[in-house]
Amino acid sequence: MPLQKNQIHLEKLRNATKPLHDELEVLTASDSMLDKVSLPAYRRFLSIHYLHHLLIAKQIQEAKLQILDWPECIRIAALQKDLEMLNADVSFADEMISDMDLRHSSQEACVGLCYVSEGSSMGNRMMLKHFKQDKHFRSWNADNFLSSSDRNFKKRWQSLLTMIHEAGEKNYGNLEAGGLFGFQSFATLWKKVDAISN
Repeated sequence: MPLQKNQIHLEKLRNATKPLHDELEVLTASDSMLDKVSLPAYRRFLSIHYLHHLLIAKQIQEAKLQILDWPECIRIAALQKDLEMLNADVSFADEMISDMDLRHSSQEACVGLCYVSEGSSMGNRMMLKHFKQDKHFRSWNADNFLSSSDRNFKKRWQSLLTMIHEAGEKNYGNLEAGGLFGFQSFATLWKKVDAISN
């Protein structure tokens, strides 16, 4: 079945980033968190997402990308609330992301970053549904970030599809570079946080 015109760049982006996505799945052992979530593992999960969303927000600001209702600020605020609830120290955040930048900060590349962010939201929605069955997780009262993934998801996804199509038409190379950077930077942050946690 032929792709609709507005899905061509999405499919190219998905195929281009799939190897890095798969590598990240192995690195983070995401399936093991679904088996049994522990407080240290969840604290680390939130810390890394906090760093990554700070990085995405920074890139969006530098590229002057105008996205109505894009929820990076909401996600960051939710993460801060959860991390405070769990007494997690992320005072190193600004220093850790200070040297991480897109080589070419452009609006198209930021759309690629948003694709990675929104893909993560899909997984977060599944995790929340699963974790809510765990009494220990419920007792932590720290599900603000995961809950934020559910809000206006369908509307956001449709907006993102339009953005991906428009960015791909303008400069697909930058769009793909942003998507690749999104996965690469998450892996880098995971390793950095892992190093100071052990």
